[in-house]
Amino acid sequence: MVTLESFIAELDAVVRGGDDADAIVKAVQPLLAELLADQAWLPDLPVDATLPVAHLLGKGDGWSVVLVAFPAYATTPVHDHLTWGLVGVVSGCEVETPYSYVDGVLRPLEPVRNEPGAISQVIPPDQEIHSIFNPLNRPSISVHVYGADLADLPRHWYDVSANQVHDYRSAYAGEAS
Repeated sequence: MVTLESFIAELDAVVRGGDDADAIVKAVQPLLAELLADQAWLPDLPVDATLPVAHLLGKGDGWSVVLVAFPAYATTPVHDHLTWGLVGVVSGCEVETPYSYVDGVLRPLEPVRNEPGAISQVIPPDQEIHSIFNPLNRPSISVHVYGADLADLPRHWYDVSANQVHDYRSAYAGEAS
């Protein structure tokens, strides 16, 4: 049985042992798959009816683990991460739309429907801009593992239609943004 504590210990060992984002992501992905397969560790956390809510589950030197609850029909803005990451769907469904610069313009790529157990990657600079949509009439829950504490990173959200970039910082439930 995988516990959150054992996952975090293994994640910490992988991150401390490497500095290549691709190698870290490849090593952490099967660990995250094991965590998603046995949900006994899953805390009962509140879900906001209108906004995505991020609950910090743990952080260390070079990593963070966040549980995100997306309410029914919620959509994130198009945003970046500025660090490697993995997103594993626990329950519900999340449609991820990756974005890429084509001729200097940010354009959506083919959306991917992520069901429970699915894991997607974000790896800068070419694979890190996306938006997430919950197409269901119930919340979706996902585990996000990142190579930094996103609350400490000045990040960006993109107004694609106006071709504008805006600065922002992530916040966790119970913290001011």
